[in-house]
Amino acid sequence: MAPGMLDPGYSLERIDHLWAWVSFDESGEGVCAFITADGLAVPLIAADENRLRAMRPRAVEIARMSGKPVRLVQFTTRRDIEVIQP
Repeated sequence: MAPGMLDPGYSLERIDHLWAWVSFDESGEGVCAFITADGLAVPLIAADENRLRAMRPRAVEIARMSGKPVRLVQFTTRRDIEVIQP
């Protein structure tokens, strides 16, 4: 595995829906993200309820710090577009 790559292993047989924490205002909306200590932006997107629950405190913090509401949305339509082979 290349340096900087993360392989946490797979815990889901198939991902059929995703949740995302989304910030919004009168001009539109965007997926919330937090910045890690090394400057990497990590979007608040989850494919299982355990990770979703773990992200909620970050979503609360983003709402408080930005002064904008944050909502949880679920995307449930899956369409496979491309497979990139190694």
